[in-house]
Amino acid sequence: MHLIHRTLILLICCFTTLGSAQKSDFSYLDVFDLQYVNNPQISPDGSWIVYQRMGFDVMKDKAVGQLWLIRPDGSQHQKLTSRETAESLSKWSPTADRIAFVAGTDEGSEIYTIGRLNVDVIRERLDTLRVELEALPNVDSVSYSSQVPYEQNNSSRLVTNQQGDEAGEFPIQILRMTPEFLATYDIPLLAGRNLSRDIANDTITDERESLNVLVNEMALDKLGIANPADAINHRFYNLDEEEALRDHIIVGVVPTQNIVGLFNPEKPWVYYMSPESMRMGSVRITGGSILATIESIEDVWDEVIPEYPIQGKFLDETFDDVFALLRYMNMSLAGFAGVALSLALIGLFGLAAFMAGQRTKEIGIRKVLGANTLQIARLLVWQFSKPVMWALAVALPAAFLASKMYLDFFADRIQAPIPILLAAGAIAVLLAWGTVAAHAIRIARSNPVLALRYE
Repeated sequence: MHLIHRTLILLICCFTTLGSAQKSDFSYLDVFDLQYVNNPQISPDGSWIVYQRMGFDVMKDKAVGQLWLIRPDGSQHQKLTSRETAESLSKWSPTADRIAFVAGTDEGSEIYTIGRLNVDVIRERLDTLRVELEALPNVDSVSYSSQVPYEQNNSSRLVTNQQGDEAGEFPIQILRMTPEFLATYDIPLLAGRNLSRDIANDTITDERESLNVLVNEMALDKLGIANPADAINHRFYNLDEEEALRDHIIVGVVPTQNIVGLFNPEKPWVYYMSPESMRMGSVRITGGSILATIESIEDVWDEVIPEYPIQGKFLDETFDDVFALLRYMNMSLAGFAGVALSLALIGLFGLAAFMAGQRTKEIGIRKVLGANTLQIARLLVWQFSKPVMWALAVALPAAFLASKMYLDFFADRIQAPIPILLAAGAIAVLLAWGTVAAHAIRIARSNPVLALRYE
């Protein structure tokens, strides 16, 4: 600890000396030139200290830090990396030859989702929560919706192009959202405008019989509209007599996207605002430290909604949850296939040993008559290859049908993997050859005199 304290004092003195050499008077703007040491970590062997050198970003109005290295005696003071992005949370490896740390980036983005927003207490404060979250430095946009992509939620209703035309009805999926949803998920408008809180007819109420909505291109196909621009102000109608909402007015068109995941085919969708139906929040995080931004989001939540703990996770986790069952099933099938292959090879190995033992005298006679090791090994391998070929003639079509049934679970899928199946068959033949060849070569290289005296 004394070593760290001496090093910190040395660093502070260096920074202070540099500042005093350049300016004699301290002004309020000099606050942004101040730098200080944060979270020093001494290496296990005591030869280095890594610390976070903190400063201020005037344009972003926030503190930023980067990692630096220094010897305990103050020598070899250098930056840890050549990056200019934020770095934090450094930790030495036990061997002192590596440093783990968190680095921010200005490239790409992540979407952090927040659940359980359909509680009355939470719903009343959603506008305040959105404003506070959007004020965070690395938060690009915040939106609310009835579901997020990859959720297996198929809320729909029957609609028709002509009022009362039940013969022309078709189902359309429903997604209730706030206007920021398009920006959060980077969904472009092909025609028209986005929904707005300032236009009364953009928000559904219990008494409202008409509503402004967005639709995707597939909905236009169902409505018989070829051009997105021609769809603006087009009306279609709800056939559910129990709902007050009867009339939908298209004000914008978005591209067709598979929102509910690859298990389902692309479907027609309608998007509209329904404040009472928001159950999920989506926060797009761009740049900076993802972990630090998540901590800031949790802090804002605790300030605005202290009664309930936040239920947040990345959108990638929702995607992974959808395919978790398939992943576990694939692992199980691979395990069973490995066991089956091992048992098959063991059985083939035993059968080869038994058959080779039964033909010991035959092999001895062939060698006496002039057959070499390669000829005998080739004869035995080919004879054992015949049952393997017959087995493949049954197994490959069965594998093709099984893989096709598996792929049929997905609406968006690859073609049947015929080359993969053929490659698997070739590998099976090679494994069989290798298993049999080991015995065949051993028997073929034995002394023919001993073979003739066998039994």
